[in-house]
Amino acid sequence: MRHACRAPNAYSLHSALSAAFSTRTRLRSDAVAAQKQQQETAPTQHQPASDAPVGARAGSYASFESLSEQFRRGTTKSAAPVAPPRRAVPQRAPSSLAARQELVDGDHGAARVKQAKRPGPRPQPRPAAVKAAPRRPAKEQAAVPRPAVEQPVVERPAVEQAAAGQAAVGKATVGRAAVGRPAAHRATTHAPSDPSRLDRATHKPVTIKKYLIPQNTQSESAGQPVERPQSDWMVSMQRIGQAVNDTNLQLKEGTLHVDMEKLKLRLDYEGAHIPVAEPAASQRLPLPWALLHGEAEGVNATQRLDLEIARFAAYMEPTAAEKSARQDVAAKTRVLAWQTLARNKVKTKLFGSEKTGIALSTSDIDVRVYTNVNNQSISGPVLQRLYHAMFYSEDWVCAVFRDSNFPIISAQHRATGIDVQLVSAHSTAMQQSYTQKYLSELPHLRTLYILIHTMLSIRGLVPVFNGGIGSYGLFMMLVAALKRRSSDHPATASEQLLHFINFYTTFDTTKYGLSIDPTPKTFLKHDGDTTPLKDYITAARERGDNVRAGQWAMGQTRPLQPYLLCLQDPAKPTNDLGRKTNAIKHIQATLRHVGELLSSHMRELEECEASGTPWGRESLLELLVGRCNEVYFERRRKVEEYGQAILKANP
Repeated sequence: MRHACRAPNAYSLHSALSAAFSTRTRLRSDAVAAQKQQQETAPTQHQPASDAPVGARAGSYASFESLSEQFRRGTTKSAAPVAPPRRAVPQRAPSSLAARQELVDGDHGAARVKQAKRPGPRPQPRPAAVKAAPRRPAKEQAAVPRPAVEQPVVERPAVEQAAAGQAAVGKATVGRAAVGRPAAHRATTHAPSDPSRLDRATHKPVTIKKYLIPQNTQSESAGQPVERPQSDWMVSMQRIGQAVNDTNLQLKEGTLHVDMEKLKLRLDYEGAHIPVAEPAASQRLPLPWALLHGEAEGVNATQRLDLEIARFAAYMEPTAAEKSARQDVAAKTRVLAWQTLARNKVKTKLFGSEKTGIALSTSDIDVRVYTNVNNQSISGPVLQRLYHAMFYSEDWVCAVFRDSNFPIISAQHRATGIDVQLVSAHSTAMQQSYTQKYLSELPHLRTLYILIHTMLSIRGLVPVFNGGIGSYGLFMMLVAALKRRSSDHPATASEQLLHFINFYTTFDTTKYGLSIDPTPKTFLKHDGDTTPLKDYITAARERGDNVRAGQWAMGQTRPLQPYLLCLQDPAKPTNDLGRKTNAIKHIQATLRHVGELLSSHMRELEECEASGTPWGRESLLELLVGRCNEVYFERRRKVEEYGQAILKANP
């Protein structure tokens, strides 16, 4: 179960259970099984009460719904005898999902749906004797409206704001370094309109846990990462981002009544090294990129690092079977979008790493959804219809919809575990063009991108939601560092890696910004209060220098976060790729820690080679990526088996 819904958007075990056991086919089969069991049970037999509803068989939707309810309340029902179940009357299958849900759950299921939508304190449950009391004849019963179906989760900014406001704040320690976190900065929280985001005991917003990092604990299956709640530094970065968004909105509306200097101090933090995610395998697997004993003879530290980088990139690239599986999932996603939104005349197109050819075996599949009229993006309500289709489909789990300027759907393919994102956004043709251009210009760029992306993503430092730089932003970070290299001779992959680490370890993000095209250079940040920005921007545009105009616009020091990375997008000069990198201090601290250890281990390896003693370590890259082969083992195995079946069916 945990592995089937291990996607970053599987917020909790409750949502995983709901997503995995809420299809119409399962509801119908559970209803039939419940009727048969009630007919076979004598009315005089008393059965002990259990956590599952009356008539629920083990492994059915009703029993899993009861288990999910326990996780939401954090309590356990007492084992007390209840009255025998009523004999079911043969009837036709209900015509709606709501009726089938009520048939499986019973009376308490309908009450639970009503309680989730009713504000205020939750009423006390009825005694067991009252629950099991026989119903009055049909003529004496009052008309009871049929309960509405609990709607799927629709994630909106108001929900995120309320959920972040309820997150607990405390001191956190990662390794030996304490990760600083801002103090409480939210004055008010807005009650979410979606009742499914309310805690059923307190009727308060539930903290949304989106990205999960495996921890070093035992797991039920070898090689399977264990999902834990978000790390404290992730919660801190998310709260910083929400606080900045709220402050900017209040400034725009003229309703801000907060001391900016105090708020600035609260949003500041101390950068710390983020450790790599550890697998939960009971038995370690050999590192595929490590050199064997015979291969390491006569190889110095730099040459060994070059060989490991090349082997690691080859290992992380998708195999033939994985490519077939990813192509099949992408095709099914696009067909579902076309069938669901056919009347809106939509089109779909792959973009991102899958389109540019730098996708890893664990990368998401990004699909752009747009209309064929002027190549425009579609609205949130239209894309929400596609979300509902994926939510109730048997092929997808963990579907989440976020409504914003660019609505997005995140889901996971059930059979493979591949994550898919459908976005209604503008065209990314220029970004793809520049990506292909730099791949052809810079040697080892693709190899280094695979390594550095894995190094940061396994620590949770890539997703923008956590304050990361994002995949495209990370690619341009690497390009900006490599293009500023001063040496004239072609550099090896190991030299370029050390240069990237040293460049961003010493780069002062509070004073300088980075530009890539047409000339890679740094530019000074400036104070917007003392600089006539509008005059400079207008003058740059009049002489046709859009790049310089963009630098003046984005180079303004942000009053609340002067430490943010400023990275100009070569495809769109007015786009700052680092404007949401709230975790840039953690990224720099992690690069500093990794760089120092890597240099130390390389010197140690050279000393062992000179003295003729064995080194005693398995790999140099283990410092950067950990044992990611064990973390990704189960995930890649599912994709590989799915792809092998496709290749056998279509030789």
